[in-house]
Amino acid sequence: MNSNRRLKKVTLLLLIAILLTSINGFATIDISSDIRAAVVGDAAPGEVFYQFNGDETVEIASVTKIMTYLLAREAIAEGKASF
Repeated sequence: MNSNRRLKKVTLLLLIAILLTSINGFATIDISSDIRAAVVGDAAPGEVFYQFNGDETVEIASVTKIMTYLLAREAIAEGKASF
């Protein structure tokens, strides 16, 4: 019974040590030096959640975004969305 109690204490101390050493693992990163512009929002209500240089015109960075761009232009042309 004494060894069981000792095992619980050691386990508890290890868990506390892990929790205390992992607190700084979620540091904030300043990405503004790595990106030129970013916009995050919901198209349905037209709500913008976050923007960084949102009015700056930049080239599209990936193939997935090209498809999103084409679908957005099509929706705007059909009057389903506005810009």
